[in-house]
Amino acid sequence: GNFGSKFITFLLVPFYAHYLSAEQFGISDTMLTTITNLIAPVVFLSIYDAVLRFGLDSSYDKEKVISNSIFIGIFGFCIALVFLPILMLTSFKIYIHYFYILLALAFFQNLFGQYARSKGKVQLFSLNGILLSIFIAMFSYIFIVQLRKGLDGFFLAQIIAYSLSDIILFFGSDACHDISPKFVTKQDIRILLIYSIPLVPNSIMWWLMTVSSRYLVLYLSGAYWTGLFVVASKFPSLLSTVNQVFIQAWQISAVEEERSTTAVDYYTTVFKSLASMLFISSSLLTMLIKPLFSILFSSDYFTAWYLVPLLTLGTIFSAFSDYFATNYIVSKKTEGILRTSMYGGLVNFLLNIVLITFLGLVGAA
Repeated sequence: GNFGSKFITFLLVPFYAHYLSAEQFGISDTMLTTITNLIAPVVFLSIYDAVLRFGLDSSYDKEKVISNSIFIGIFGFCIALVFLPILMLTSFKIYIHYFYILLALAFFQNLFGQYARSKGKVQLFSLNGILLSIFIAMFSYIFIVQLRKGLDGFFLAQIIAYSLSDIILFFGSDACHDISPKFVTKQDIRILLIYSIPLVPNSIMWWLMTVSSRYLVLYLSGAYWTGLFVVASKFPSLLSTVNQVFIQAWQISAVEEERSTTAVDYYTTVFKSLASMLFISSSLLTMLIKPLFSILFSSDYFTAWYLVPLLTLGTIFSAFSDYFATNYIVSKKTEGILRTSMYGGLVNFLLNIVLITFLGLVGAA
């Protein structure tokens, strides 16, 4: 399901590159990744991660987990609306309505998706990923090509696609039956937040280590170079997709194997397999990247091919970090994730400032 959805999303990259300018492409992609990786975890306190972990724990009532989580999410969104008047005073105001709608839709996508996984409905989770990508592709063609809406068309396609996807997850995961105000209690909210709040700074640090590079390129080099960097980043994202598919399964498996007598051997074997897969895949991608760029993109984007090997190596180390972080999730000691990600995020941000200034896009990679 993940491979199918990511493959469709990848095929959309040359489509967007053709119908959107480099500046528009840079703005659209940066805004979406900012909502997903930075704003949503902060506003909603990463509560959807708690849905998966506690939903997998047989000692917790799933109805209580989803009901308290959605209450926390709605409360967080109301707090975010307080900042609306301030945002309307900035140049960002032309996109503000898209921003808030996509923020809410991203929350429900994560919440109901994780709830479906916690209930063992992996097929629903996977199928929804494919359908979401098909919806995005279909409505992008309608709004961008047929109606010529440009950047507005991009955001409208995202909104409609995510809305349909959220509805599928809402009913398919049985969240429509399980959510009830009677399950909401202060004690359950507290338990969930103790787990999820340390993950918020972790999300911020990961944003600093990924998306912040684009903002610094935008500030130091301009929107055109940001567009090139975004396109180059799409190829390593394929490798990241492989890892995401694995991690989604690994988190569930690691929780189930927590008390097993062979857990250590199992963890070691899995890591060796993961490392082999990532290094082989990255080698193949590096070999093919230049001809792929010449086939898929116009000459305006071709010069970005040399960034891909560096970005791919960074993706591998990021994958290793995701793997080891699962140990904190299994033990519910998420403060460990907080410490390590803070160190990494700070170093990455400082290096970005220095290296982009002197090396440009290579420094960002």
